[in-house]
Order: sequence, then structure tokens, then C-alpha cells
Amino acid sequence: GSTWGLLVEKSATNYATNNSDLSSWSASGGATTVSATADPAGGTSTILVNDTTTVTSSYRTLAGLSGVPTGKRCLSYWRRIDSPAPTTSSYLDASPFGVTLQSSAAIDAAYTRQDGIGNNATTSGYFVARPRAVTVTDTGATAYYGAQLEAGSYPTSVILTSAGSVARAADVLRSEEHTAEL
Repeated sequence: GSTWGLLVEKSATNYATNNSDLSSWSASGGATTVSATADPAGGTSTILVNDTTTVTSSYRTLAGLSGVPTGKRCLSYWRRIDSPAPTTSSYLDASPFGVTLQSSAAIDAAYTRQDGIGNNATTSGYFVARPRAVTVTDTGATAYYGAQLEAGSYPTSVILTSAGSVARAADVLRSEEHTAEL
């Protein structure tokens, strides 16, 4: 037989706005192109950021994040290194909130979820999606999906956002005594 699982999550708010549309994030440095590509959930909400220049520090920035609670914050996202692979690594940087995620430089066949914890008093700041290292003059492409910044010590499932932060209510599990069998 197969094993079944049940995920019951607390309420959560994703403060990373426009996490399914990195084309709305500001381009900085050299030219970066973005294009929609298949995401881990079977849709097309993933954005491929491709740095085709050899100028250092080409990236996409989401500025103006605000209202983020102080204390522990969790940053998470799904990523896939695409071709051309960077010679070093790719990043999702939320350093004003105390956390930066770095991935390997190898091309991935599938998406990998990364998460990390930060802890500081900053309540506003930015995200930077960088498909390759800051100091290296190479090219690179990384597909980003579901960037999420939320209060707490662990990530919850993806909350897609547009122009503002999005809150998800807590899951509620109810069972009648005669239907408690799963």
C-alpha cells in the first residue's frame, strides 16, 4: 500500500510581494531577461532570470518591502539552476532581514527548495534575485519560484503574491468520531 500524509499549517503571511512575477522586480547592473517557465506546482509562475552579460552585479531587485514583523523570519523559495550555469552560485538575498540563501552552480534537473532563518529588528528592506555571484564576471540563469518571507522559525507552503503581502488562514482539522479513520 501507499502511505498518506496530512499537512496542517499555522496561519502565515508572505511579505515578499510579486513573488510570481520577477519581471516587475527592477533590473540592475547589466541586462537580465526574465521569462515564464514551468513551476514545481505544474503552472507557469516560475520566472527564469538569465544574466547574459559579463558585467558584475546583474540582478533583479524587489524594493519597498515593509511591515515585516521583527524577530525571527524565514526566507524560502524554490530554485532551479538553468543553462548557462553560473561558475560559482546563485542567490536570493534578503540581507536587510538577516538572511541570504546561496545555491550551488550545478545545473538542476528539478527544483530544490531552500530556506533559512534570520533574526533582526529590521521591518523594511528588499530582496535581490541574483543568478550568479556578485564578483564574478560570467553569465548564469536561475529559475525562481515562490519567494517567501514570513515571521517564524520555519517555512510554510508557498503563498503566491502580487502587489501586496498575502495572509493565509490556519488550516483546521476536524474529525467526527465515526469518521476518524484515514
